[in-house]
Amino acid sequence: AATSRTAVSSASKPMCNLPSKAARTRALEPPRRKRRDDAPPTGAGVAPAGSARRRAGCAPRERARGRDECTIQEVAGGASLRGILLDLGFRAEDAVLAETVVFVEGESDRRAVEGVVGWLSEEDTVRGGTLVASLGGCGVVWGTRRDTLRRQIDMFQQVAPYTSAVVLLDSDGRPSEELDECRRAFQPLGVPVTFLERRELEDYWLEAPAVHAVIEQAALDAAEGGSPFPAPNLDEVATALGALRQEKQGKKGSDLLAELFFRLSRCTYPKIRGAQTAIAKLRELSPASAEQLKEEVSRALGAARRRGA
Repeated sequence: AATSRTAVSSASKPMCNLPSKAARTRALEPPRRKRRDDAPPTGAGVAPAGSARRRAGCAPRERARGRDECTIQEVAGGASLRGILLDLGFRAEDAVLAETVVFVEGESDRRAVEGVVGWLSEEDTVRGGTLVASLGGCGVVWGTRRDTLRRQIDMFQQVAPYTSAVVLLDSDGRPSEELDECRRAFQPLGVPVTFLERRELEDYWLEAPAVHAVIEQAALDAAEGGSPFPAPNLDEVATALGALRQEKQGKKGSDLLAELFFRLSRCTYPKIRGAQTAIAKLRELSPASAEQLKEEVSRALGAARRRGA
């Protein structure tokens, strides 16, 4: 009987209807909430929500005053918007959270004014919400690219509509007619333009102690880079600077510093690094110039206005 019994193969055995391990794991997980970004649009012209809306380049929602509703304004493609903010020197989240933005000519101006804003924030914490943005240099501000410049500022105002703005520039000894024309160029954007009392920022540290500190730092940087040069002492800097002032009367600060650096070190004046060093040392070495610069930047911040205000 044992030999006649038919063997049952494992393939013909009935299978248990147990769920797979992955199915059992999913059954134990709480149900997932549907993301707003996953929701289909409810009609034509509906802006995407959340991060999808930001990727599309939409401006932040703005609550209409006196009404419980929001409006959304399309400002630009996401890549274009990010590029403009990066060109101005900050990230989108910085722009939205800023209290005030100061637009200056170039990168060395930005580093210097950032330092002065740091002095002001020591006395008034509100100034800590100030951003400083470079407009791309003197050639952009005073040249033929003002349409691009105005577009950048207009874009920033749409991204951060509640941020006050002001433009702070060197006068470069330009006649009053040119300064007035520059002010008029920014009027359509509602951004006031202010000018430093001295010809340019470098004129605020064109004193022997501050210049000596800048040259010393340049010598240290050159030594670290493998191209050392001997740094002159303070007396040598004072003598050379005095002679240069007599020889080059009427020249602006950056031109004098460039000439002085070449005479004393045969090196090019490091404009951006020089501005950082000078501002870091200015209150200690040239307190009167530091105080004047601080007051002028403070006045510029006081003149800042919101668009439409």
